[in-house]
Amino acid sequence: MLRELRDRLAILGDKYISELINEPTYEKFVGLSTAFSREVGFLTRDLEDKVKPCVRHADAYYVKKRVLVFLTHRDETEALINCLRIVGYEPRIFEPSNEGVRVVIDKGNMS
Repeated sequence: MLRELRDRLAILGDKYISELINEPTYEKFVGLSTAFSREVGFLTRDLEDKVKPCVRHADAYYVKKRVLVFLTHRDETEALINCLRIVGYEPRIFEPSNEGVRVVIDKGNMS
């Protein structure tokens, strides 16, 4: 089962990364993130139904490593937090890094 999931993630990951590389915009990233989460089964219909009232406060949402992620603007943060609490979640807030893109090469895995 894990091998099957790994293979599915690899295939779909390649597909979605290629789409993002072809159009590297924020809008494309958020759309693809949600679509990928749905297609691999991380973002279920039950979960989407539960957070549906809160979606209006966000640009996008997706699931990564069993964590539900919402992307929103600062002026919508408080409304999103309140809505998520009403539907039964206790959100944690993280802001994007101002560092920019960083490439990490793990030389231990290089042949």
